[in-house]
Amino acid sequence: MRKISFKYKGFAGEILNIDLSTENFERIPLEATLIPKYLGGFGINQYLALNYIKPRSDPFDEDNAIILGVGACVGTAAPGSSKIFVTTKSPMFRTVQTAAGSGFGYLLKNAGFDHLIIKGKAKNPIYLKITNSQVEFLDADFLWGKGINETTDILWNVNGREYSVISIGPAGENRVHFAFTLVDKIGTLGKGGLGALMGSRNLKAIAVYGDKGIVPSNSAQFKEITNNILKGIIGYAYRARWTEQGTLYSWGSFPDMITLPIKNWRELYPMGKAAKLYGVKKYKKVKRNPLACPSCPIGCKCTLEIKDGEYEGLITSTSSYATAALVSTRLDLQDHRKGVYCIHLMDDYGMDALAMVGLVDFAVDLYEQGIINDDDTDGEVLQRDLKTFLDLADKIKNRQGFGNVIADGWLGMIERVKRGSQNYAIQIKGGEIIFDPRFVFSAEAFEQIVNPRSGAHVVPALSPTIIPNRPPEKLKKHLARMGVKKEVISQVFEPEFNVARFTRYIEDYYAIMSALGICFRHPIAMHYNIDKLTIIYQALTGLNCTKEDLLLAGERITNLQKMLNVREGFSKKDDKLPERIYSEPLGEKPKIYLMDYYKTKKLSKEDVIQLIEDYYRERGWDPGTGIPTREKLMELGLEECLNFYP
Repeated sequence: MRKISFKYKGFAGEILNIDLSTENFERIPLEATLIPKYLGGFGINQYLALNYIKPRSDPFDEDNAIILGVGACVGTAAPGSSKIFVTTKSPMFRTVQTAAGSGFGYLLKNAGFDHLIIKGKAKNPIYLKITNSQVEFLDADFLWGKGINETTDILWNVNGREYSVISIGPAGENRVHFAFTLVDKIGTLGKGGLGALMGSRNLKAIAVYGDKGIVPSNSAQFKEITNNILKGIIGYAYRARWTEQGTLYSWGSFPDMITLPIKNWRELYPMGKAAKLYGVKKYKKVKRNPLACPSCPIGCKCTLEIKDGEYEGLITSTSSYATAALVSTRLDLQDHRKGVYCIHLMDDYGMDALAMVGLVDFAVDLYEQGIINDDDTDGEVLQRDLKTFLDLADKIKNRQGFGNVIADGWLGMIERVKRGSQNYAIQIKGGEIIFDPRFVFSAEAFEQIVNPRSGAHVVPALSPTIIPNRPPEKLKKHLARMGVKKEVISQVFEPEFNVARFTRYIEDYYAIMSALGICFRHPIAMHYNIDKLTIIYQALTGLNCTKEDLLLAGERITNLQKMLNVREGFSKKDDKLPERIYSEPLGEKPKIYLMDYYKTKKLSKEDVIQLIEDYYRERGWDPGTGIPTREKLMELGLEECLNFYP
């Protein structure tokens, strides 16, 4: 084990700053003052973005830094602590946003770095190889044009299977705005265009390995608290079911109630049909084995194998079979194996399958409504079927014909098509919504409006409200375990439950969990609370902190994330639902209207604006502008943001 000279234990203590243009790098000491203020990973990423991302720059400018950050607990035995975060200006959303992934981070940290900053552009395709503080810029001409699976396999063969690899596919090379990366062929990272940004810099992949080790400040105390959490997870009554069903867990719980929006969010898939065609029973037919992120005792990812039919013999890994089920439903494929093939292909191309199917659905709707025609689509008749999806996917990854239009994502496609196409789009800040508020106006649905990441999955607000009509006492208990004071909890429920005020505390808690690098999925997150997180952080770092310190840091991180986008010109005007959510009910029998969380009343546009302003007030932001007040910034020690006001 190495001796850590950094003031606080649990950290590698250095930032690796890469300049692709010159093929130079420098090791920058991590400032000790950042630890109590931003905690780690997700939090420190926001601070680095403040200093390394050039304001108002184009996402494809070489000055738009790509910042990777490893959570404070990553590389330790804390259960579910494998999260890595990438912060950059997204070509898809055009916000400074942070996306989460897993894997890679524990080896980056063991190689000696808590954060990786990438700027500049290589003259020719390269990949980065990082080995225990050593950095190499290596030729990647032989990898250019290859899919993610082949690229990763080649790099493992060349360098060794012990390396963790982040790779892009052809979609990233061609700057498709919703191109992402995969970590070790399974973990998605960078929804919103990380793949496109790496491609624009001629950076095909990053391979990392390290074995330096991470030593907590108080190893005995850290082991005791993390072992107790681990015992709780192992003893969790539904652990085996989560391992078996993964992200399809809710489909297994309510199979006859599962229905999903189709036809560009106009209609509903027949109740129970999705579960019958693509649900748990079908999942079991293709599931080969579960896969787990480092330190995860659940294993909700998986390897899939198609054993019969047209795609017999296909073996692929995925972070979520649910994506195959969703793609199958949106396209009405009638065959779960076709959905598996679709996500396998999109992963290999390095394209976000959920964004892809949403954009295809949008394009078909524009075609059906007469907004676009055969002249726009290269003569192709657009339909919601496998052929249209695969044809467009090939054109998009290569930026050919009409595919070149869709490749620019929601905002770019709307700008290029024009003709009122924006009125048909169900998107917020360039991302399609994931949680339709007409189903249930939960914290997840509301948070899509106000967060810089918009509707990108996974939104940082997974809470009990994801299931409708939870008893108020359950929601109050959830707030209490996050450290929210009793008097504040009462305000969230007076005179009635206010989802906007509730969301503020979910987001701040997410910021803490993410700064520590701990997974926010239910079977992991439910076994943590603010008191346990405080003990863990104390034992790991040696920092004498209280739960109030962590809560303040969580609020500070969220506010800094907001101010990074205020600096980009975002404000209240951008925090809004698509107009169709107000004007159109979902489905026919029954018609589902936008209502409050407990379904006691319909909500008008004015009602939602009031909720948005309630959220601002709960945060101490100006309800007229949606921007943190100067007083709030001073209170949080964010004086460096005082000159960001428009």
